[in-house]
Amino acid sequence: TIDCNGLLASPGFIDLQVNGAFGIDFSSFKNTEQAEQGLLKVSEDLLKYGVTSFCPTLVTSSKGYYNKILPVMKFRKGGHHGACILGVHAEGPFINNERKGAHDHVHIQSSLSPTAILDCYGSLENVRIITLAPELPGAMDVITWLQDRGVVIALGHSMAKLDTAEEAVSKG
Repeated sequence: TIDCNGLLASPGFIDLQVNGAFGIDFSSFKNTEQAEQGLLKVSEDLLKYGVTSFCPTLVTSSKGYYNKILPVMKFRKGGHHGACILGVHAEGPFINNERKGAHDHVHIQSSLSPTAILDCYGSLENVRIITLAPELPGAMDVITWLQDRGVVIALGHSMAKLDTAEEAVSKG
């Protein structure tokens, strides 16, 4: 046992979808400097609330935005300075327009392929999770392709029937 002098030691929280916090919205940075400063602020402030690791989340955005901002959102070790940045959670744009919620319909893409993924994001280097709708054309092949590249798939913003969702889960 460890004597914590009356204090409690517990594991930190891991938050896989942080769209922003503390006045910062990850999907609305004006430039890379603002993105860098925003990430550091959120990382620092989340730690105060027990979050030790997180995935900054980008909602459906333009290709230009992804290409500009994703390279800045790199993995960073956590510590006294702030929570660990695990990599980006890209929530869209490969979602069902009928279940878009607050996502901008202008940038939603209705079919999937490896080429479409790379054309949209530019690179998967900093992407750790992609939320997609499994009923979109090409989704099943892309799920396997992404899994082979270490990207976790989340099903969301979807109109998929149970059998389609189960197939997607079985593929990764």
